[in-house]
Amino acid sequence: MLFIQRELERIQGVLTSDERPERYEELYAAQQSLLWVLDSATFKSPHDMIVKCSPQDSRDCSAGSCRSESSDNLGHRAV
Repeated sequence: MLFIQRELERIQGVLTSDERPERYEELYAAQQSLLWVLDSATFKSPHDMIVKCSPQDSRDCSAGSCRSESSDNLGHRAV
């Protein structure tokens, strides 16, 4: 699983850089998916992040869209 950790570090470096990357949403989704693979009890599944999350879930997701403006917290935790 070391290769997953390395990839997460690479993605985190881009997401937390001073400039918002052009493909932020795709990188964020990849980050969340990899985190879920490593710890499915803690992080939301890609399905739950993308398909199930709605504005009604805004208490669990920032800005009501299930996408964090900052990936410093390493994503959305499972409820």
